[in-house]
Order: sequence, then structure tokens, then C-alpha cells
Amino acid sequence: MQIKKNRQEMLLEARRLLGLEHMRSDCGAAQTDGIDTDALIAASLRQWYLDLLDRGDVRFLAPQKLEITASRPSGIAGGALLRLPDECRRALSVRLAGWHHAVAVRPAAEMAAAVRAQLNGYAAATPSRPVAVCGADGRSIYAWPDPAELGSNEIEGAADTGEDLFVMDDSALSTLPQWLSQLKITDYGSF
Repeated sequence: MQIKKNRQEMLLEARRLLGLEHMRSDCGAAQTDGIDTDALIAASLRQWYLDLLDRGDVRFLAPQKLEITASRPSGIAGGALLRLPDECRRALSVRLAGWHHAVAVRPAAEMAAAVRAQLNGYAAATPSRPVAVCGADGRSIYAWPDPAELGSNEIEGAADTGEDLFVMDDSALSTLPQWLSQLKITDYGSF
């Protein structure tokens, strides 16, 4: 199930997992040691979220549909070039106008094989068998066949919602304790 948590809700969750949040409401405890633990935890949460969007298991994500424009590059076997919107961290699938269905985006390592296939009349992509490959820069996608003149081009991707909002599947929270275990709040160095 898709959930949305703001920065304070995620910070509270992380503090609880780290044992920094007291569980009893009938007593209180305060510690002042000059270290802004909330800032350290917030920075770690941001890194965890970006890592989740960039490399995390797809089942932990809450993909969003984003419209995209296609242009025709020169010399890439007649395919379309798609530039990812700024908020898109990773494209998961692509569907161009005229295609019969969406396809998963293949890794950049498969680019040479995909281009060779487009040069072969029997192996070239068709609207019922489209192909999309991530560019080497990670911010572009090459897709075959070209989109139709009419219709919309869209990608489904992991989008960064900014520093104050975390959008994900609720199962992604299960990866948080492992990430936070690497955070060393008590490592002050030598004085």
C-alpha cells in the first residue's frame, strides 16, 4: 500500500528504531550534548530514500506516471530519445504513443544489442514488441519504434518528491532499520 510520510513522521520513526524516543508517556528524559542528532538522522533518511529510489527493489517503490516528450536522435537506428524529467530518479517502464503496451526499461549495458536488433528487419521493434533502453548517462532513454504522431508518451518512474515528503510502499519501511544501523550517532571521535 502506498504511503506518504512527511519529514517529521519519518524522523519520529527513525528515532524510535534507534532507541532515541522514549516509549513511556508518564515520564520524560532529556539529554543535551551539543550534537544535533535530528539533523544527522534526517540526512541519513534522505540518503536512504534516494538510494531506495535509485537502486531499491521495485516492490518498495510507489511509481508515478509522468508525461514525457520524445525527440528523434541522429544515428541511433531511428529510435526516439526521451529525456527524464528532473523529478524522475529512475524510469521503470515506458509507453510511447502508438505502442500496444508499456515495456520495462532495459539497462544501459544492453544498448549495443538493442541497436543491432533495430538494424535487422526481422528483429526490429514493432508497436506490439517495443524496446526501451536506458542511456549511459542515466537521464535518457532510447526507445524503438518511434512514437505515433498522436497520443501521449509516458513513463512510469520513481520520482523524488523533495526533502519534506517520502512516498513509498509501506513495505519499504522494513529496510529502514538495516540502513539506520550504519548510522553512528555516538561516535564523537576523540576530544
